[in-house]
Amino acid sequence: MEWILGEAKLKPLGIVIGVLIALFLMWKYRAIFAPIPESPEETQDDEITSSFDPKRREMLLKRLGDFEAPGAPRPLVTLEEFFEGNNDYGSIGYNLSLENVPVTFYKLFRAIRERPDVETVLVEVKDHENPDEWPSTDTVWVITSAAPDDVQTWLPKDWAQDEILDGFDLSEGPMEPYEIPQGMRAIGLWWD
Repeated sequence: MEWILGEAKLKPLGIVIGVLIALFLMWKYRAIFAPIPESPEETQDDEITSSFDPKRREMLLKRLGDFEAPGAPRPLVTLEEFFEGNNDYGSIGYNLSLENVPVTFYKLFRAIRERPDVETVLVEVKDHENPDEWPSTDTVWVITSAAPDDVQTWLPKDWAQDEILDGFDLSEGPMEPYEIPQGMRAIGLWWD
């Protein structure tokens, strides 16, 4: 047994263990080192498509309920609830000159959500003007420990929001409750 535990056998084993630990750490902290895409096209994901899915829209509408009724809280939905099955250009960022708007926003916000300093990313649904279309938003909330100026740098330059909000904006009425973890804050990205 001594020959298996000899120094010659332990060195290769130590190298293998070291490489495995390094690979694990690189995988675990990949969001820290992930470059911010210069354009939406640089963020690729085969799972994200621009196909309209009426079942997903119906699920979202059921989740939202009568959110446009006076005094009803503005809904905060997950990225998946808002973007999956959504190909409606008017649902988000319609004033920006981007191709395939819902998919490009979804890719960017999924990448942001993967950052270690981000708890989650939520979409504030504002209205649903046409029953045949997707509900729309003008504000996306990043729950993060980062400062507003830092969050702003996570967006490509041609995606610049019209305003950045520090804390949930209750001036337009109530919002669905969301408990912000200690050390985090809600940063709103608002596009007109």
